[in-house]
Amino acid sequence: MEYTVLWIDDDHSIVDAYQTLAEYRDIDLIHKDNWNDGKVYLEENFDDITAIVLDANCKLSHEGVAQGDLFLGVVIAELQQLFGERQNPIPWYILSAGTMDNFGAITKCVTASREYFNEAWGNAVFLKDDIESDEENPLFDMICKVGSEKENNIVLHRHQNAFKYLGKKDYICQEARVLMLDILTKLYNPANTLDMKGCGNKMRQTIEYIFRHANKVGILPNEFFEKKDTPNLQESMCFLCGRPANSIKLKLWDKANNRPFYIFNEGEYYQFSTVLNFTQKYSHTHKDSLTKELCFGMALLLCHLINSYGRFIDTHKDIKVIQGMWTKVEDPSPHSKAPTVHSSEKTKQGRGSEESENKLINHIVEGCIECTDGTYHIGDVKVPSMYKDYFGTTTKFRIEIVLNNNSSKKDKFPYFTPQRNITEIK
Repeated sequence: MEYTVLWIDDDHSIVDAYQTLAEYRDIDLIHKDNWNDGKVYLEENFDDITAIVLDANCKLSHEGVAQGDLFLGVVIAELQQLFGERQNPIPWYILSAGTMDNFGAITKCVTASREYFNEAWGNAVFLKDDIESDEENPLFDMICKVGSEKENNIVLHRHQNAFKYLGKKDYICQEARVLMLDILTKLYNPANTLDMKGCGNKMRQTIEYIFRHANKVGILPNEFFEKKDTPNLQESMCFLCGRPANSIKLKLWDKANNRPFYIFNEGEYYQFSTVLNFTQKYSHTHKDSLTKELCFGMALLLCHLINSYGRFIDTHKDIKVIQGMWTKVEDPSPHSKAPTVHSSEKTKQGRGSEESENKLINHIVEGCIECTDGTYHIGDVKVPSMYKDYFGTTTKFRIEIVLNNNSSKKDKFPYFTPQRNITEIK
């Protein structure tokens, strides 16, 4: 593999001294002695450039003179604009003798915009005296490394809002960062064949790491974890979305305002459900219906959820306040059976009465599936009869649609219960 490095330095002898080391590593050095010429070459050959090396004290134009502390400020600002237009950053480095006035302060200032990429790109500043006679040449070694992972730059740039919360202290672990980088890099690169089977599994693992972090910082109680540090995915999601985790018997409740508290809002609950259902369906089996577009959509949703979780962590430093909202889910009170409406009465009452009969209590309680005179219900909530054949056939089930008694429209919200809570009454 050949790497192309654009080198901006007005000292030709310096560049010539590195030619042999560069050729040994299959690096093609493109030398320009001023920024204007270098910028023109960069714009015309953007996709072919592996990295950019800048002298700290160079010329902005061919006719000009070395600009001192102005040079790096101008160049870095124009690079940032160009990267934004192309939606693809190129790793850049400063190689200097370090003798100019205020060298440390100047480089610290201009490299602040690069901080986000330091983990992937390595150090920003190298001193010529440190590598001039070193056959190992850490600068060239780093350029070869980032060049072999070029697609990563696109992912890191386009999804900064998610990756700033991955693999850093106080945030979601490095393992989750590696998983998301692997998924998105393959999706962005058309030349790569995505392992569809592994995509869902990696997303599921990433979700597990989110829940482990929530547990580590004290947001998610230990009760949500089973053997081998494995979180209950469904119930953890419900809890963090401000919904009751019925099998765990816990929920988040803002007692001061008498309302649910959540880390992920209502819309994000449905997004989370979509991603989680996808990972459960495609984690271990290959389906013909699974496409790269579907995987990409799920990965982008997961990026949004990671960013949302990270922003919550940033704005809620006092975890004890959240822990004070851990509230037990109370057992439901016995329900009253709905009165039976005979078919003859239905005929008399007409269509309006049927619609009235189908209007349901506007809340969910935990309980058994019961059948009373052909009417299935969970506690005081009626279940559409279309699900009746499903109740006794699976270990777990979800009710996706019920009706709200305060509205004529169908309101979608899920209900979940283990089979041990199912009772069939003939």
